[in-house]
Amino acid sequence: MRKFQFTSKNFDGAIIYGFNDREKIVLLDISGATLSEEQERYIFMNIPGNIGTLNNIYGRQKGGKVEEILQSAPAFADFWASWFRNRHKDNSSKKKAEIRWNRMPAAQQAAAFNYIGKYMMNIPNGTVPKLAEMYLNSEVWEN
Repeated sequence: MRKFQFTSKNFDGAIIYGFNDREKIVLLDISGATLSEEQERYIFMNIPGNIGTLNNIYGRQKGGKVEEILQSAPAFADFWASWFRNRHKDNSSKKKAEIRWNRMPAAQQAAAFNYIGKYMMNIPNGTVPKLAEMYLNSEVWEN
């Protein structure tokens, strides 16, 4: 899950939004913000359905700021398990994938891990998905 925080000069604290692999909203947490009733009403009337809408609604507000909350990089074991949770076994080389994984910065590891579901969903019918090591080498989450 990708999380974002919205802060503003108009209230104390932050509002947290969470989005799944398809970039659809799955979390809204206002408990960390001190809001007036009018502000609460505005937030609930303008719940962003996806990340782009979050930036369009809140990123352009005067005195407001939207920032992604970076999470620590997942371990290679988590990547490997997620890779096969999203598809059938293939001929991916765990050794080659792990070598590539260990050469990646933490932010890139997190991006690669978070993109697996979206990558698998967007593979056209009849197309064979990349092997895990090729997925990491081609950096498809950057495109």
